[in-house]
Amino acid sequence: MKRVQEIKNAFCGDSLPVIREIDTPRGKAALLYHPDLVDAKMCSRIVEWAEKVSGGRLTLEDIRLKYIYIAESEVVNDANDATDAILSGDAILIFDKLAGFMVLNVRKYDKRAITEPPLSTVTYGPREGFIEDLKTNLCLLSRRIRSTKMAVRHMQIGAVTKTEVAVVYME
Repeated sequence: MKRVQEIKNAFCGDSLPVIREIDTPRGKAALLYHPDLVDAKMCSRIVEWAEKVSGGRLTLEDIRLKYIYIAESEVVNDANDATDAILSGDAILIFDKLAGFMVLNVRKYDKRAITEPPLSTVTYGPREGFIEDLKTNLCLLSRRIRSTKMAVRHMQIGAVTKTEVAVVYME
C-alpha cells in the first residue's frame, strides 16, 4: 500500500513503525504503531474489529463509528498528522481503498520520569539518567523526542553475556 510505505519512509531506524497487515471483506488494511508506546492488547482488538468491516459505501468515519470501539479516535487526511500521532503513541488504521487515516488512542507507557542516577553526581551538565530496563529507557526517549529523525539500532554485545543494547541517534 502506497500510503503505508509513505509513513514508513518518514521514520529513520529499523523498527518503526510496526505494521500489521489486515485482510478485510473491503480489501487490504494496515495498522501502524510505535511498539513501545501502545497497549498491545488494544492493537490486537483493533485488528479483530477491522477484519469484520464490510459493507458497500462506508467512509472512514462510518467505520470508526460502527466497527472501532475506541472513544478517542478521529480521521485525519494528512500523512504528517498521522506520523505525529504514531510518535505520540497512537495507532493509525489505513484502508487501501479509502482516503485518510484513522487515528486511534491506544497509548500505554510508563509514567515514571527520568531521574538523577542515585550513585553518581555531576557538578555541571544534565542530571538525568536511565535506571530502567532497555525497553523502558527507549520508551522514555521516544516520549521526550517525538521526531521521525530519531533512529534506533538494536544489537547484542559481549561474547558471553550477549547484552542487548541500543544505539540511539538523530539521523
